[in-house]
Amino acid sequence: MKVRIRPAFAAYLLSMVLLSSLSGTLCALAALMVHELAHLAAARAMGEHIGCLELAPFGGVMTYEPGQGPSKGPRGMLVAAAGPLANEGAILFLTALCTRVSPDSAVSGVIRSLMTANAAMLLINLMPALPLDGGRLLFCAGYYFLDVSVLSLVLSTSGVVLGLSLCGMAILGALRWGMLNLSLMIVGGYLALSAVRSRDALLTENLYAVVHERSRASVQAVPVRIYRVGSDTPLFALLPSMAKSRACAFLLEIEKKEILLSERVVRTMLLENPSMPVGPAFLRTKEKKRE
Repeated sequence: MKVRIRPAFAAYLLSMVLLSSLSGTLCALAALMVHELAHLAAARAMGEHIGCLELAPFGGVMTYEPGQGPSKGPRGMLVAAAGPLANEGAILFLTALCTRVSPDSAVSGVIRSLMTANAAMLLINLMPALPLDGGRLLFCAGYYFLDVSVLSLVLSTSGVVLGLSLCGMAILGALRWGMLNLSLMIVGGYLALSAVRSRDALLTENLYAVVHERSRASVQAVPVRIYRVGSDTPLFALLPSMAKSRACAFLLEIEKKEILLSERVVRTMLLENPSMPVGPAFLRTKEKKRE
């Protein structure tokens, strides 16, 4: 498994060091480690194969190995809840520990900082928005009852709204008190961006569910959106465009020709090999028809 540190995460830590303190930053890192290690342990226990852990200002984002995806239903809810539960466990442990040390000691101050960091990690990740754990919990709970396209749209939109709201709070604080909370600005901005990306990732992870939802939907007497795609575009990259419209088609540029692919044809190619480029997939479908 790879661990990837985004520049936004490094900027977030630097802003915390400058605006808060080094000890506060280390406490935030400790809370993040507790949170992510719990997620990884739960994912391993459920047999999931994590390809990469991306460290972000609000926590970590796990991506899966090719052909693998997260668990759904109760199993997926356990993986999503593991991080917040670990932070809650850390808070309870630190609360009990705090009663055994002097309130005026330096150790007591460190314990309180650790409690605050774990509480912040717990609260922000329980927000009902993607890509936060609260959004994952709702997605896993609603997967069997609602269309994946609708569910992912609602939860990712909530993530964008939450991220922009945090940015707005930072700007409001700057206007009112003359000091910009750079950490809050970074968290909010990156959260909004990640919410958009997480929807595309969810659609790809749940490709078969999305394709079957589209095949059930009625596409009569509705506007059709046409998207231009290149021959080398992977088929799974068309899913977000499909989810944005009730009916769509794709204009493929191949062999100096433009060919209009219906959504039905694209769905068929997706079910056969979603990783295959559109051009070769179309030529393969064409050869099969000849045979």
